[in-house]
Amino acid sequence: MRKILYLHVGTPKTGTSTIQWFLYRNREVLAEQGILYPALSDKTPGHHYIANNYRTQPLSWVEPIPRGKVLRKIARAMEAMPEAHSLCLSSEAFWGCRKRLNKFRQDFADYDIKVIVLLRRQDDFMNALYRQDVKARKRVGDAATFVRNGLKRLDYLEKLTLLEGIFGRENFTIIPFEPATWHDGLENVLLNIMNIKSTEGFRILRQRNISLCNAAIRYVQDVMDIEAMDQETYAATIRALEIYSQKIYDTLGKDHIMAPEERTAFLETYREQNAEIASRYIGNECSDLFQLPYKPHTNLRSLAEPLTDQEMKDISKVLKQEV
Repeated sequence: MRKILYLHVGTPKTGTSTIQWFLYRNREVLAEQGILYPALSDKTPGHHYIANNYRTQPLSWVEPIPRGKVLRKIARAMEAMPEAHSLCLSSEAFWGCRKRLNKFRQDFADYDIKVIVLLRRQDDFMNALYRQDVKARKRVGDAATFVRNGLKRLDYLEKLTLLEGIFGRENFTIIPFEPATWHDGLENVLLNIMNIKSTEGFRILRQRNISLCNAAIRYVQDVMDIEAMDQETYAATIRALEIYSQKIYDTLGKDHIMAPEERTAFLETYREQNAEIASRYIGNECSDLFQLPYKPHTNLRSLAEPLTDQEMKDISKVLKQEV
């Protein structure tokens, strides 16, 4: 009987770190269920070092492990688990591999490969990515330019069509990234795909990744001297700004890098594409890929607005308490 390879390819900003840490910390429980989640590196819970071997432009921050060595280690690990019926690999870096995944398909020709893809609504993806890059000390520039430069990443249908040609449409599971619709959490959604019907025995650790609100972003960009800050001071300041941001979210709600009218127009450009993905991969003939409706909030703070005196006062108070 052929074994199954569950290949989780991301996409980025769809809970990939949560998934990878969950799988990594529960390797023994998965093994009891007949699923191998290999741990070939102690530096990351994901398999970026595997995906890197199939990328035209390897990720510079990923520990290099030669392809042949990776394949041999996985083969030995499977041999050491004669009861294993499945292998699971997870890395959002696979999403950027493109046609070189043909080689991956050849390397794992003995497996029936099942591809798992989470997709985030395009406006929310760009919003999350911008906020992440600000926290990561990157020079992101203004939001409008950032979004324009990232449009190529949002053509989900083009990428899925390419991957479909390699793995076959029937081997795809597409999951819209809408946490509010998951009654038992993302971990349970993933386990169900792998035919594990209960999270009993699994360790589930909730990790909070608080994004910076618009006022906090303006503080980083307009007030902080990032170049002069050492990493420890920068990290402590970001943690304080996360605390401030959570207070804003709790009282006013989540803000966005796009104005409401920009967001509405932006989403319209992807309406037909998303409907095609829903029809092709999920079977939703009459509805959009994303089920939760976008409701524009007109009273939230715009990222384009400079910091007010009150915002400066409130942020300074949190920084004084936390840093």
